[in-house]
Amino acid sequence: MCAMIAATVMIRRLRFWPNMKYPFMVLSGLMLVASLFFRSRGGAQGWISLGGFSLQPSEFVKILLIFVMASSLSERRDIK
Repeated sequence: MCAMIAATVMIRRLRFWPNMKYPFMVLSGLMLVASLFFRSRGGAQGWISLGGFSLQPSEFVKILLIFVMASSLSERRDIK
């Protein structure tokens, strides 16, 4: 809950979020491609393992997708 409130306050104060649509798309693609090269032990696919720390980039890509879609929809004023 604290992280959600902090994120809401941060997004409202920082005005560059709408301009980050294309960097977020590139970052999402790079994270998904990185999962092909940095696989975790045992052949698990879709996970990145770096030095004992594993993460699933698709979870971060889902959040970035929300930001990209929100930025795209905010540019279009004719949507009702």
